[in-house]
Amino acid sequence: MVNAHISEKYLAGFLDADGCVKVFIPKTCVTPRISLNFSQRRDRANILECIQGTYGGSLTERVTDGRQYAYLEIKQDAKEILSRIQQYLVIKRHYAGVILGTLGKKIGKDELRTMMKEQRKVKSLPIPKHPTRKWLAGYFDGDGCLSGSLLRSGTARVRAHIGAWEYDTEGLELAQKAFGGSIRHQGSNFQWYIDMDASKAIQFLEFFGAHSVVKRNQIDVVLGHARSKHFREGEELIRILKALNAKPQRLSESTPKGDAIV
Repeated sequence: MVNAHISEKYLAGFLDADGCVKVFIPKTCVTPRISLNFSQRRDRANILECIQGTYGGSLTERVTDGRQYAYLEIKQDAKEILSRIQQYLVIKRHYAGVILGTLGKKIGKDELRTMMKEQRKVKSLPIPKHPTRKWLAGYFDGDGCLSGSLLRSGTARVRAHIGAWEYDTEGLELAQKAFGGSIRHQGSNFQWYIDMDASKAIQFLEFFGAHSVVKRNQIDVVLGHARSKHFREGEELIRILKALNAKPQRLSESTPKGDAIV
């Protein structure tokens, strides 16, 4: 299996999207400890193996709501890792700072629980002026999606969208600031989306696509069509995108170029 090296900026983006920082007080200790936690569907768990290969941790599997999931928990060196990537976080930067500030201090479990519940809802401000390429790759790999729709002309329109909890909209706002698009409210969740023609797809996906791990194949397919066919063969592009989104993620396969997939 390809054991891709996961950069700290990518890890920050993936943690902002699909990870969480847990803080707890063990029975044998009076000061808080932390862990970094990630989960993925079992058929998309290779990214967790790559993170484990770079940063360590324990990888387990269990069934949740009838589906198999893989879970990665990093306890050893969690403080050091979080300290290094805090500067790259967009959504959880404030929360990470509060957590790091509790370490080594005596605090009751109830007080800690109440404080962290409140601080989790505080936004990380200011939002950066522009996303970094590797952060956006990790963020989009975690919470992003590419889909296509067929226009009357037979060409395709590709939509990129990213979902977020109501208290985690900093990443959506950053994407909108950098690339345009719209943010809409759906219950307790928000979604940023942008409808792209070929030129817009090239501008957006070329910015971070080379650093993507999970969604590299979908990105390469869209870029291949955008460069050579300008989305004119819409049915073909939509068919391939649907097939790739349904296919289990296999990082052990070499990543083909978009033109080759097309």
